[in-house]
Amino acid sequence: MVAKNLEVGDLVWAKMKGFPAWPAKIIEPPADAKSSKPKKEHHYVYFFGSDNHAWIMDDNIVPHTDSMLETGGKKRSAALQKAVEAILNYSKNNVKKDKPSTNKADKTDSQVEKDSPKNKPTQLVNNVAKKRENKVEKKVQPSKKVKVIKIQKKTPKKRPSARESDDDNSEASVSPKRSRINNVDEYSALLASVPPNMTYSHIPPYDDDSRLHQSPSILGRPAYVERPATPLLDIETVSETLKTKHVKPTDKKIGFLGLGIMGRGIVKNLLNSGHHVTVWNRSPGKVENFVRAGAHRGMTPADVVTASDITFCCVSDPEAAKSLVFGNCGVLKALESCGVGGKGYVEMTSIDPDTSRDIAEAITTNGGKYLEAPVNGSKKQAEEGTLFILAAGDRSLFADCETCFHAMGNHAYYISCEVGNGSKMNLVLSMLLGTTYAALSEAMALVERAKLSQDDFLEILSLGSLNCEAVLDKGHSILVRNFSTNTPLKHMQKDLNLALIMGHSLEQPMPLAAAANEVYKHAKLLRYSDHDVCAVYMGAKY
Repeated sequence: MVAKNLEVGDLVWAKMKGFPAWPAKIIEPPADAKSSKPKKEHHYVYFFGSDNHAWIMDDNIVPHTDSMLETGGKKRSAALQKAVEAILNYSKNNVKKDKPSTNKADKTDSQVEKDSPKNKPTQLVNNVAKKRENKVEKKVQPSKKVKVIKIQKKTPKKRPSARESDDDNSEASVSPKRSRINNVDEYSALLASVPPNMTYSHIPPYDDDSRLHQSPSILGRPAYVERPATPLLDIETVSETLKTKHVKPTDKKIGFLGLGIMGRGIVKNLLNSGHHVTVWNRSPGKVENFVRAGAHRGMTPADVVTASDITFCCVSDPEAAKSLVFGNCGVLKALESCGVGGKGYVEMTSIDPDTSRDIAEAITTNGGKYLEAPVNGSKKQAEEGTLFILAAGDRSLFADCETCFHAMGNHAYYISCEVGNGSKMNLVLSMLLGTTYAALSEAMALVERAKLSQDDFLEILSLGSLNCEAVLDKGHSILVRNFSTNTPLKHMQKDLNLALIMGHSLEQPMPLAAAANEVYKHAKLLRYSDHDVCAVYMGAKY
C-alpha cells in the first residue's frame, strides 16, 4: 500500500489499467474534476509525454526515484522513453525551485504550462482560485456517469470522448491534442487517442524480465522444422539387395499406374530386373526419367491396361484408386473395349476393405482378374526392394506376379482368396506401427521435458527387449530433427483413420489408436503432413 501523504508537485509513477507504469506528476485538479472527486483515495496526476491527466487511485501510484529510471532499458517503447526524458528534464530544471517553495500549487501549474499545449495551462491556472473557493462550499456528490470536459481553444475543435467508470464512478478529462497511432505497439499513442479507463486494479510496475521468467510457457511455441529436399531417384543404379536376388523377369507385359513416393522405387526395381513396363502418372513430368530408363509411356490409365497383361496400381488413397478404375479413360474403359479376358489388375494402394471389394467386383465383371496386394514399408524399402506385401484375391494372378513381387520386396504373403482380407490385415499392421511411433514420440517428448538425454534413452532401448530397427531408426531421426520423408505422415494418419472406421463398423473399441490418431492430426495442423511419420513427435511435444 502506497503512503497517502502525496502532495501537489510530487513526481510519481502512475499505473493505469492496460498500460505500463508511466512517469507523472501530482497536480491540482480542475474545478469540474475536483467537484466529482472519487470517494476512494485518489490523486489527480499529469502524465509526462502524453499531455493527459486523470484521477488515479493511490494503490497505483508510487513515488518517483532515480532507480526506477533504470528499469526497462532498451525494452521501453519510444513513447515511454520520451516520457522518461521529460521527467528527467523537469527534475533537473526544478530541483532547486521545488525544495524551498511554500507555494507548490502555483509552481506546479506554471510547470504544466511549459509541458502542456498552450491552451491547456490557461485552463488550469484560471481554475486555481475556483478550486480554493470550492473548499468552503458544500461538498458536491460525485456523478455516477462519466462527464466530458470540453476545453475551449482557438484552433478548430476536436470532439473529445470519455469512457464510463466500472468501479469508482469517477471521471476523466480528455486532452484536445490527440496523437496519430503510427504503431499499435506504442503505449503512448493509445494513451493519447483513447481516454483513460477509470477501472483500476493494483498491478506492480511492468518488468519484462520477471514476467518472462514467471511464464516460460509463453516461449514454448513450436518452431517449425523444414522438410529436407527429397533427393532425385537414381533409376539406373541397381540396389545391392536386388543384385543378390537374381530375379528372372516374367514374359508378361507389366503396367504401372502411379509414380508417387512408393511407386517410383517399385518401378525402378521392375525395370532393373528386366521387366517390360508401361507407366502412367497424373503428373506427366515424373514419367520422363523412367521413359529414358527404358519404360514405355501410357497417355491414360486405359492405354496402360490395354498395353499390359498385368497392371499394378499404387496411389495415395482410396479416392484416387477408385478414380483410376471408374473415371474417364480409366481401367474399366480399357477392359470393356479390348475384348480380351484374363487381364490382371493388382491394387497395391492402402485402402479400406469396402473400396477393395467395389474395385474387385468391377474388374471381374468385365472379364479381368483382381488381386489386392497393399505394400507395407517405406520409400527407402521401396527403392531397395525390401517391401512386405500382403495379398488376397485371385490365386492364379498371385502366381503370375511372383517375379514382380520378388523384385519389389523380400516377402509376399498370400492371405486368402477372399477380397478385403489383405486390406484389413494391412490396416491392422499400419495401426500398430502408427500407434508405436506416437508412443515413441510421446516418450521422447517426456524425456526432453524431464531434462534427460534423448540419446541415453535410445541407447537404453537398444540394450533391452525393445531393440527394434523400425523404432530406433525413427528415434534417431527425432533426435536430430531429420524429418526427411520415408513414410509421409499424412499417409500414416490416413491408415489410422481407415483402421478406426473398420473398428467402428465391427464395434471394436480402439482407444489407443484413436488417441494416436489425434496426435497425428495435431501434427498435420502444425504443417507436418508431407514430412516423415516421425514428425508426429512435434504433435506430441506441442
